[in-house]
Amino acid sequence: MKNEKTLEKNENNSKMDELFVKRVWPKAGAKLKYKGTHHFWFTNIINNAHSLKLNEVYTLKSIDVFSSWVRIRLEEFPELDFALSFFEEVV
Repeated sequence: MKNEKTLEKNENNSKMDELFVKRVWPKAGAKLKYKGTHHFWFTNIINNAHSLKLNEVYTLKSIDVFSSWVRIRLEEFPELDFALSFFEEVV
């Protein structure tokens, strides 16, 4: 009986592992394309995005990963904060 529960637990863990994908964050110097804003709880971050042009490519200066969002700064606007979710990486 114990072995069956252990096996079941291991199978569940494998299924859970499939749900989590390791995220590799872009590094400084990466090219990011601005894809627009979305609902975001920090209005200053949305206001900063008004400085950007849709589909324009920018250079990542720095990145800070927090528990609920990822703050980035761009070479082109080093004094402004943006959300990484407003961008897609250009490969």
